[in-house]
Amino acid sequence: MLTTPLLDAMAVAWPEAAIHLWTGSLTAPLFREDPRVTSILERGSDLGIPAAVASLRHARFDLVLDPQSVFLTALAARLSGGYAVGFRRRIRGRWYHRAAALEDHGGSGYAADHKLDLLRLLGVDCALVRPRLAGARSPAPVKSPRILVAPGSPVPDKRWRIPELESACRAIVEATGGSIELAAGPGEEQALEKLARCLPHRRPTQAPRDLDSWRTLLGEVDLLLGNDGGIRHLAQALGVPTVGWFGLRNPAPWSFPHSRRDAVLVTQPREDRGILEYPATPAGAAMAARKVLAGGGDQDGSRP
Repeated sequence: MLTTPLLDAMAVAWPEAAIHLWTGSLTAPLFREDPRVTSILERGSDLGIPAAVASLRHARFDLVLDPQSVFLTALAARLSGGYAVGFRRRIRGRWYHRAAALEDHGGSGYAADHKLDLLRLLGVDCALVRPRLAGARSPAPVKSPRILVAPGSPVPDKRWRIPELESACRAIVEATGGSIELAAGPGEEQALEKLARCLPHRRPTQAPRDLDSWRTLLGEVDLLLGNDGGIRHLAQALGVPTVGWFGLRNPAPWSFPHSRRDAVLVTQPREDRGILEYPATPAGAAMAARKVLAGGGDQDGSRP
């Protein structure tokens, strides 16, 4: 999701270019109807490095941008035969023809803005836009919002404790007049069931099995309440207002700056990061939900 501003910037800078996306089979369905992408090269889990590199070399790319810059992507970018540009991370930075240093970034602290440095390194003047997927909608105020709660996370300190989350759900319903529905992915059923027992007046729970199912579900709701994680990024790219719990974690790298449709819940709110921050309490969650549900566009650099 955080790579999609890079797609927008390339489409503006090089409108005649053919842009190909090399990604995993789990995320590929999200881009199949994306007009910015010429084709998708799926990197299946059973595809070895030699076969993957061979497929890239066969395509004869002129330029290869690697916003991930992990071992596999860096090696593939270097061996692809195209002009490789990535980030200077450990020894991998030497594998690119040109490498951007994260510490030289002059924009916002948002991770998606950092990825645009790959184009800036090539002399492309590009501004940050909000991450978006094809079909993203513009949020609008609603009287009885459907609120999707996603309590799962594979990282323990990214999970809001169920008792506090339950209280937050009740406070949000009282403040907004909305209804709660729950969803969790594979391996998160226990957290879902525990929360479901505490909220007897909820709508039926959902168990999306893949990102495409999450996409469909998010397209039917008016607000996502969840933890810091991929589903929150997916909701934001679809134009769904979000309230994300961060606790002690710094939300700046994972939050679009100056957004009026996304809020974060933190243990120690600050007011100098260009982010809507509220206390990580039930009352704070209710205030955040009312704020983002009220609608309103983002500031400079964003578009629906």
